[in-house]
Amino acid sequence: MAVFLTLSNNQGKIIKSVAGSCLVRFSDGEIIKCKLRGKLRLGALRPLAGDEVCVGEEGESAVVTEILSRRNTLVRPAVANVDTLLITIAPAQPAPTLSIIDKVIAVAEYNDIQPVIVVSKSDVDNAKAIEIAELYRGCGMKVFVTSAESGDGLAELSAYLDETAKEQTVIFCGSSGVGKSSLMNAIFPRLAIAVGALSEKSERGRHTTREVALYSAAELLDPAMSGYIGDTPGFSLVDFDLIDIFDVSKLPFGFREMVPYLGECKYTKCTHVTEDGCAVIQAVDQGKIHPLRYQSYLGIYEEIKDKKDWMKK
Repeated sequence: MAVFLTLSNNQGKIIKSVAGSCLVRFSDGEIIKCKLRGKLRLGALRPLAGDEVCVGEEGESAVVTEILSRRNTLVRPAVANVDTLLITIAPAQPAPTLSIIDKVIAVAEYNDIQPVIVVSKSDVDNAKAIEIAELYRGCGMKVFVTSAESGDGLAELSAYLDETAKEQTVIFCGSSGVGKSSLMNAIFPRLAIAVGALSEKSERGRHTTREVALYSAAELLDPAMSGYIGDTPGFSLVDFDLIDIFDVSKLPFGFREMVPYLGECKYTKCTHVTEDGCAVIQAVDQGKIHPLRYQSYLGIYEEIKDKKDWMKK
């Protein structure tokens, strides 16, 4: 009889999914490697870390038989049912690309995920780290300035994780080489996540973390917790052909500092790009919306405004 049948129920959470199999953690803490039933292995609905699943048996093997309803899904990083996204940015080594960060923030907002900015490597360029922090705090976002090397800001970030991971799934993400894994190792030494060096040519990381991995907060922090903390592979671009944020009319809601001005424009269907009497453009001109954030909005708008309906499915 398969091992999983000793469990009190057959529902669990995927904590890692790799090439036709996955690791499923059950409510009692037991972790079992499961195969995927044919329709899941070959079908369009791909199991992701974070999925709540049902497990059955085929012969002597545990098999994922069903993926339960998802609250949200991200493509990059590939993860489901996320509550909070810790978007990690380095001030240098590698240099930040804020347009990519703003895309990730917009996708998080669109999927009802709380975006939080973690500025890492503050020891490398503290002035730039503070500049980035002020930019996003000015947008009304929670921001942490940290350094795994010096320890700066780790106590504050750790306290935040203690609170949010009680019942939530909290995911670190960011471009390659920004130090996500180093931060997690500094806060949770027992993890010992592998950390790669930067490529000398590109100043980008080498994707040492190859799959999304979820770690139980009950094991990392407190046995009474039911949440998860996740590490993810670094990315170098965010492709909106693969991300479900196609309705351009909803894009402004991905920029929370623009929201107070929506509905105040001269034209009902204002795109906030070139129109006269646009309250958003006026707010940019008046310094109420940061011009870098507005430039990110314009860039994303151009990318998605001509998406056809068949591309949105």
